[in-house]
Amino acid sequence: MDRPQAYATGMAVGFVFGIAIGLALDNIAIGIAFGLAIGMGMGTAFAAGKGSGEGSGGDASAGAPPDSGGGEPAEPPAPPAAADERPPSDARDDGPGAAGPR
Repeated sequence: MDRPQAYATGMAVGFVFGIAIGLALDNIAIGIAFGLAIGMGMGTAFAAGKGSGEGSGGDASAGAPPDSGGGEPAEPPAPPAAADERPPSDARDDGPGAAGPR
């Protein structure tokens, strides 16, 4: 199923599902909005599921990073700076709304 057809199918199914929910809850507008959101998710799953090689293809290594081939483990990333670290007061830019003279 090509991508536009998958989205249209998902939206149509979601629309019908949303009308059913809207009638049950006595609020058609919320039901249709909810149904279309669910339908877009279904359409995305339909588009990714068949023909594109993505989605539920059953390959366990589909989300694994590629092997660098070097044999040595990669260097771990540097730890993030602490949230309370601030630049020196003379280098800090307080912006246009800063109070007080410099």
